[in-house]
Amino acid sequence: MATAKIMSARAVRRSFITQQGAIFFAVAFVLLLLGFVRIDGMMAAIGLGMLLVLGIARWVGRVNLADLTAEIHAAGNGYAGNRMPMRFSCEPMRGWPVRFDLRYRLLLQGSPVHEGDFARLSREEWHTVDATMAFPKRGFSKELQCHFSSHFPFMLWEHTSVQLIAHELTVFPRPLLPRQLAFIGLLRDANPEQGASHGAAAGELRGLRPWRAGDSMKAMHIAASARSFARGDSWIVAEADPPGYFPKAITLMFHSYASDRAIIRPELFEKSLSQLCGTLRYLVGRAIPVTLMADFDDWVEHPCMNRAQLHHALHRLARVTRSQHTERHDFSKAQQLVEADHSLWIFSDMPSSGWLMHVAARQVSVVHVSSADDINRQKFKRSAA
Repeated sequence: MATAKIMSARAVRRSFITQQGAIFFAVAFVLLLLGFVRIDGMMAAIGLGMLLVLGIARWVGRVNLADLTAEIHAAGNGYAGNRMPMRFSCEPMRGWPVRFDLRYRLLLQGSPVHEGDFARLSREEWHTVDATMAFPKRGFSKELQCHFSSHFPFMLWEHTSVQLIAHELTVFPRPLLPRQLAFIGLLRDANPEQGASHGAAAGELRGLRPWRAGDSMKAMHIAASARSFARGDSWIVAEADPPGYFPKAITLMFHSYASDRAIIRPELFEKSLSQLCGTLRYLVGRAIPVTLMADFDDWVEHPCMNRAQLHHALHRLARVTRSQHTERHDFSKAQQLVEADHSLWIFSDMPSSGWLMHVAARQVSVVHVSSADDINRQKFKRSAA
């Protein structure tokens, strides 16, 4: 858990009159004006007193938000769409010893991640809240914005104070697993062309043999052992072939190449990154060697053989921006960099109709995942219904 403290010594404070304050001001102004017109000292004094109360309320409210310090204890990274535990602490450093009716809101790149309130704060006593932060989208930031607000006193003014809290935070893309991969069985089979079992499962039955020291009791064949005992022999063991395994290696390629008439939609780019992130986590979690390459990273190959390399790749995905200049020759040249015996899985935020014909033939069938195709498929289903 990292600790983050306030960055700015001076907070940006502002005051806005509320609807109740505007009505209060209008009544005070009318009373003061009528008092002068009708030469009514009592009415004028009431109006003047109300204006004085309005001014004092503004000053008291601004002092109520002055000299607040905040700290955040939280991890340095998380996934979009998930919640991360955090601890938020606040204390008045100088000024009035007690503060009232404070509301705070934490923002990451303009998006709120957590909000709460303190009914009362006292000096020299940290007020701590254990809660969770929700990340709406991926990104990277070195600071969080902390917005304090208060309507104290009398709800005549809304006072706000904005402070920066130094806390380096990386939000990875929301991990999604493409439906296409699950439907065609590529996430279970060893070879895209051949069915196979998981690496921890037993293979095909090879035959029966007599029991030897070191054999597992689970390998005993009960029926064959019963017949063996009837003949006066020992236990019989069922021997299996070695199990099937996952592919030797997989290359995950991401690109944004398409025809000139294709529409660019930022939400499809984010969805494709989420599908790439989910697939990458799934494969690395099953000890499958993976290589990641993308046009937004100049087709640099990033091997992902372990959790540390996966963590580095996720940090890259959290910071990337969409490539605007991917050409056909770049896409074709990148395919030539992939080993011949590797499985190639292509991800894109553009319709496959604009680039699938440029995918070169390989020994192993190429898998393609397009977030734009998913949107078109959903539109077709809705129109058919």
